[in-house]
Amino acid sequence: MGESRRYDREVEVPGVHCDPAKMNEDTLWYRRTVVFPKGKWQYATLELKGARFAPAVFIDGQQVSRANGGMAPTFHLLKGENVKPGKTTTLEVALTSLADLPQSDASYIAVSDHWRSNISSCLWDDVLLHLHGEDHIVNIVPDADTRAKQVAISFFVEDISGKSSHGSFELAICDRQGNTIIKQSGDYHSGKNTANISYQGILQEWSPERPCLYNLTITIKKGNRTQDKVSRKLGIKRFEVKDKQFLLNGHPYKIRGGAVAWHRWTRSPEGRELGYDTTWFKNNIIRRMKDYGANEINFHLGLAPSRLLDLCDEMGMLVRYEWSFFHGMPASEESCREQYSRWLASSMEHPCAAYYYPYNETLGDELQTAWNALNDVLQDYPSLVVAERDIMHLHKYWWSLFENLGLYYDNYQQFDQAAVADEFGGNYLDKNGDYGGYPSVKEAFLRFCGRQNTKEQRMRQLGLSAGKMAEYWRRVDVAGWTPFTILGSYEDGNSWFLGDMREGNPMPVWSSMSAGWSPRSVSLDIWDVNYTPGQNLRVPLYYFNDSGQDETLRAFISITDNQGRSFLRMGTEKLTPAYSHLIDTLTLVLPEAPGNYTLKAELVNTPEGVKYPVSSSWDFRVFNAVIPDGLAGVKIYVPDWEDELKDMLSSKGLAVASSIDEGDIIVLSATSWERLASGDGEINKMLESSIGKGVSVVMLDVGPQSLGKAYPEQGESLYSYEYPLFGGITVAFKEVSEPETNIFPDINDSTLWNHLPDYYRGMWNGLRGDLVVPAWEMDVRGLNADMFLELWVARGADEAVIKSGQPYFAYELHGYYDYSSKPDDAETLRRLRASVKQKIEDAPSLAVFVDPDSPIKQTYISSGYKRAYAGQAKRIIRMVNAGKNLTRVPVIMVEFGDGKGNLIVSQLLTAGRISHAKEMGVPYERRFDETAVQIVLNMMEKSFQCLGR
Repeated sequence: MGESRRYDREVEVPGVHCDPAKMNEDTLWYRRTVVFPKGKWQYATLELKGARFAPAVFIDGQQVSRANGGMAPTFHLLKGENVKPGKTTTLEVALTSLADLPQSDASYIAVSDHWRSNISSCLWDDVLLHLHGEDHIVNIVPDADTRAKQVAISFFVEDISGKSSHGSFELAICDRQGNTIIKQSGDYHSGKNTANISYQGILQEWSPERPCLYNLTITIKKGNRTQDKVSRKLGIKRFEVKDKQFLLNGHPYKIRGGAVAWHRWTRSPEGRELGYDTTWFKNNIIRRMKDYGANEINFHLGLAPSRLLDLCDEMGMLVRYEWSFFHGMPASEESCREQYSRWLASSMEHPCAAYYYPYNETLGDELQTAWNALNDVLQDYPSLVVAERDIMHLHKYWWSLFENLGLYYDNYQQFDQAAVADEFGGNYLDKNGDYGGYPSVKEAFLRFCGRQNTKEQRMRQLGLSAGKMAEYWRRVDVAGWTPFTILGSYEDGNSWFLGDMREGNPMPVWSSMSAGWSPRSVSLDIWDVNYTPGQNLRVPLYYFNDSGQDETLRAFISITDNQGRSFLRMGTEKLTPAYSHLIDTLTLVLPEAPGNYTLKAELVNTPEGVKYPVSSSWDFRVFNAVIPDGLAGVKIYVPDWEDELKDMLSSKGLAVASSIDEGDIIVLSATSWERLASGDGEINKMLESSIGKGVSVVMLDVGPQSLGKAYPEQGESLYSYEYPLFGGITVAFKEVSEPETNIFPDINDSTLWNHLPDYYRGMWNGLRGDLVVPAWEMDVRGLNADMFLELWVARGADEAVIKSGQPYFAYELHGYYDYSSKPDDAETLRRLRASVKQKIEDAPSLAVFVDPDSPIKQTYISSGYKRAYAGQAKRIIRMVNAGKNLTRVPVIMVEFGDGKGNLIVSQLLTAGRISHAKEMGVPYERRFDETAVQIVLNMMEKSFQCLGR
């Protein structure tokens, strides 16, 4: 092999033979001496199963064939004086560099994937030599009717002379030991020929549970002379959609899989080495997945080598067949038609091929081009299940790269088509458990695990975003779920293995998938984290039976603490009909002692073939709020209309002032904010007067409370909103894409975490996944210069430039920032918008929240910094951080100086969570949470203690 026909090394084909992160500088050439076998064959056709890009074939130095593409197989009729039985010839294959391949070619690697996938030229799949006569078989298409127990086997004959040809055929189906089971003969002609076979009682159907394979041989003859003889595997299978669910061989079937981005994986050194190692792939991917009960592999963005598909055929693993179009489809209709045709033809060799994705995350008018080609090509095939025509795919990266936890779907019937949740769990970790190379990984782990996150916490978050989401999608009853990704590149996806990948050491995320992958399973429908001592808890327990037999599913329920001590052990069971799920409600008594615990439901009668425990577990804590010492003897005033606050203070035995004049602290909540925001000037006067007299004020639940566009709207969407308070302080709110689940102490002040458990990260009970912060960013204006500087540095601004006084502008789009020394800077505007668009392309579900074409807000930072010197607030203390990179500040305290009170402003969603009056167990309602009570108590203590009393 060598570039520019300068052969300088020997390689083994197939393989990734050049730097996968670079396009070849020139054409890549392969050369081999071929000794043709003896026999009565007339023609030789070279099949390049995978040759990127646009392969040209040479015989003895002369080009004899060229084809576009290379992501699907290409076929090359060999011509030359030495292409004859017993002769020796020099065979060369020349591959175009991606840099020279037009984007109109359907095998062009999407520009948006160049930085994270293999972009080198290579013979990445097998090279086969077919020897045949003038007539030869170019495609075999089985079409099974599993209800009638018949299979139609069509084969297409091509006459090289271009004339109409005919002859006789013999078809034989043998078992894997070579015993002939079925024979059929007849006449063939050029074009399509079909043999109809009744197989009831003779052949078994293929499925992941019973991967029954046979050998199919078709021989065509003219007279006594064999023209062609083709043998391949035959698996009788029919995969289809009915009523928004999948059927396999006429029976309901759930896709329970995982993603392998093979072409991205081979960008990594491990992938280049192991990508063709069938023993490694069999033991560490297919067998391990099947041992957990999985039944599908999503080969993401392009075919995998045929040897891996062969393994899926033989071991029983459905495959999602996906083309490599990604974030756009610039190919021509002619190229799509040509290459889609070869792509579909290659799938007919593999009974594992279940459903087809002709593109991924691609929108726009150009899709009409793809569908024009598809509609032509699909006519030559049986009814196939094709994405976006028959399936909708859900890419919800909840609790990971792009999105917070969102549980706003209740049932698969909400979707227009069969829904597959085929990308989630994107917390990419490298072999050491550190951040992977994808740009959003670090900011996501900061958002969900905090600044000082450990390897164990990162592993846990990966397990939650994959395993708990798989269980959620299963409970919603979607047609399938496949987390992303088991194998990928360092730049995008990483892998689910620790240490040297050759050793196959699995990350804990594998075990987290057990309840999502096992065909018979149990799942706890629980999201709340914080409970009170001895609380009675009602938890829905789902029983899943994806098998074809009714089964009494038995589960063992346990509660243990983090030392492994047991606090509850009980059994439960449910007769669950075939292909169904049932729901039971467990009534549990939680431990009396405060601490951290795990609730687990483990299936006792594990299905045959599943080798690992099948369990659904959830970590929770038992907690009782502690009255801070600093509140001893402090009188707290709340207005008459604040019923929930009064209930909380009463339940904790705190001193309540009978009038505002007696109060040492004033506490207000959502009801007071609603009055203030609607123009009640008396409240504002009360605040200003009290703080002027040295009384501190704690304002809870300030600002809009809505949770974002994906949730039922709780009022009109305003995008931005502000309210002037007093003393030059204005509280402004800007709508952002999502609410937040996790909160962490500010790096400079952890006061509000007093008396809370270690690694406390919020997650207050209720609101579809324990949401804590609404989908609005709070900004307190009227800051002094130091606080102004701190705020903008946290958002990524350059501190030195701000201090220099030079012109400096911030550009903001949906919470993403960029900076420039010029106003209306076209390049900065373009760069920021492009950055946001790229994030949406990688996570299309963000489009629900984020419009990349919406106006970009400009802020003249230099001017604001100068004005901040006149700010009346003496100091502003950030107390809580949330969001990506922890840049959101939902709780702040304003200090006004000697003799004056302090003001704490909090937009945390405390209302409905600090009083026992709220009933526990109502789905998706806010529920009582002792840790929310503790945060409120700590706010009160902080506001009072900072007065120096």
